[in-house]
Amino acid sequence: MARKGILNRSTPFVAGLAAILAVGWGVYKLWPVLALKDFHPVPPMPGDVNLIAASRLTGYKIIVSNGTAHLVEITDKEAFDAPDTSDSSVSSDTARLPIRETLRALQGDLAALSKVVMAVNKTKEDEFPSVRVVWTAEDIEKAIKGDPRLRPKLEADLNTRLDGTPLDTLSRNAIVNGIVIDLPVRVNVPINGVQKSLVCRVQEPYKTLFAGSVEKVINTTFNITAEKLVGTYRQKAQATLDGSQQKEDVAYSLRSRIDEFKAKRLAEGPERILANINVLVNESHMTGASFDSYPGPNRSILCNVKLRLTDDGRKRLWLYSHQKPGFQLLLTVNGVAVAAPVITTELAEPEVTLVKVPSKDQVEEAVLTINKLASGNK
Repeated sequence: MARKGILNRSTPFVAGLAAILAVGWGVYKLWPVLALKDFHPVPPMPGDVNLIAASRLTGYKIIVSNGTAHLVEITDKEAFDAPDTSDSSVSSDTARLPIRETLRALQGDLAALSKVVMAVNKTKEDEFPSVRVVWTAEDIEKAIKGDPRLRPKLEADLNTRLDGTPLDTLSRNAIVNGIVIDLPVRVNVPINGVQKSLVCRVQEPYKTLFAGSVEKVINTTFNITAEKLVGTYRQKAQATLDGSQQKEDVAYSLRSRIDEFKAKRLAEGPERILANINVLVNESHMTGASFDSYPGPNRSILCNVKLRLTDDGRKRLWLYSHQKPGFQLLLTVNGVAVAAPVITTELAEPEVTLVKVPSKDQVEEAVLTINKLASGNK
């Protein structure tokens, strides 16, 4: 009976402790909301020193290699959190884009935005011919509609009529090079916290099925003679005309590459990425930096880099890390990528430490630069 009494007396204490813990947890969760409720910062422009957040919603992961950072497409959620992803482990056909071009796109640079759109959609430089015969989507549409000047010129550059039949004459340059389609793509880009609709130009190589069939023979025949080329051309032309080789509706193929639905599809990936890449602070939000070095594996030297923030900089990191937990935080100094750790906790302190950063020389130079640029912010 006495034991039962002790248990009964302890019950209010246990219940009280649980209530205190519950209140404490509630205050812990509510504190950032209260502390930051009136804090609505305008995203800064990229500076010489930047802390850049990349959300997992991009579908990409930042990989830092030799001072250069790339966004590399990932296929599963676990890959984002993997600490040992290296550039050499990424497949060559995986979409990747340089952070530098991404930041320029976020400043409204149309040339950089074009490169981002093409990179995200896996348009590679080695797919283009050595000689680019560029046709804008606007001129292609005019040619398809029968413009008396543009239509014959387009057919000559393709060495194929728009109905898919071959021309009576052979142009080796047209067969090998085809054309490059130049398409306007409208992309919504957040610039300084404001959504802006920008139109960039995106290029794509194109050659007809007929031209491609002739080019294949050229590429597989060593030092093909003019007579052999003409004979091959006539053979392929006859096969197209008599139906033994597929005849392409060239006008339809071209229109499918320049229509508004194609442009919208090209913009989807870049819009998602640009909406989830944020410059959180630059050198104006820092008061200084320091680092400690220590031995790492395989005789390497690793560094812990400590960044000291102004109160405004602290709040910017705290707000983002509270609202979007689980992101990468990339440090760049003078265009050089230093580190991009995955952040899983709230960054509420006036100091941020990046651990296990390789390349002591690079870290030392970065810290010197930060201290020089941030000297007036204390």
